Amino acid sequence: AYLPIPVTDNLLGDIYLQKGQFSRALTAYGQFLATYKGQNFLKDSYYKQFLCYWLLGDEARSRPLLQRVLTVGRATVESDK
Repeated sequence: AYLPIPVTDNLLGDIYLQKGQFSRALTAYGQFLATYKGQNFLKDSYYKQFLCYWLLGDEARSRPLLQRVLTVGRATVESDK
């Protein structure tokens, strides 16, 4: 058995986002947010989920995620700033 490494889901989401596969990126970011227990990369992941929904044209689902960026995690790592 392998230990889960949630950061790999975040990186996979980045790859899918850059490739324009927004639905797959949303799945990867969702998996990261469901399993990650830390405080870093949360703002970044919610922001990128916002971008995915916004680029898919789903503004109703994107707006709450943008607000969520302001309330979760810490701005310690560069991607969260």
